[in-house]
Amino acid sequence: LRHSFATHLLDAGADPNAPHKFRTTAIGEAAASDRGETIALLASRGARVDDDSRDDSPLYIAASWDRLSALKALIAARADLNRPSRPDSPGETALWLATHDQRWDASRLLLEAGADPNLGPEGRGGPIVAAAQEGHIPTIRLLLEKGAKGPDLTSALYVAILQGRADVVRFLLEAGVPVPKDRNELAGKASDIDPEVKKVLGKPPKPGTASKGQPAATPPSV
Repeated sequence: LRHSFATHLLDAGADPNAPHKFRTTAIGEAAASDRGETIALLASRGARVDDDSRDDSPLYIAASWDRLSALKALIAARADLNRPSRPDSPGETALWLATHDQRWDASRLLLEAGADPNLGPEGRGGPIVAAAQEGHIPTIRLLLEKGAKGPDLTSALYVAILQGRADVVRFLLEAGVPVPKDRNELAGKASDIDPEVKKVLGKPPKPGTASKGQPAATPPSV
């Protein structure tokens, strides 16, 4: 939906929230097409930025498809950053999906706009677990700075250990995340643990220190 065409239709009295036969509204189409200017126009004319007339909300679409112009426009229009993608998927937020889909720029935008860093579907881990699995330290650092806490921190460290992410393991230990208490389970997988990870675990860094000249992350609440 091009901006000029949307302007013409709205000026002619078109309903900005009317879905077409595939249940997609104009703002959902604009999100999918990364048309931030059109989203701003639609929002100013009364379009629901948290529209859920289709399976996924516009914010969820923008985050998962890495539509950054659309994402910025939705944030500016005050979309609910912590709204689940659909009513039957609690915890499945745009931030959670962005980290799982390795959309790091989208993750940063959402976190900087105030998205909750701890929300995630029950039993599937929060955003920091996904970031640890993929080894993306800048996102892990930002998640910690924005308040990531609780059991997911230990889960993130555990995942990093088993994935062979020695740099992530070191970073999380420096940030104050404790080694998983179930050492027996780790010991049972000892043959599968990366040698570099074993070195880090064998001589763990002190919390609050920094590696490779980078500042230490904000100490988390575990």
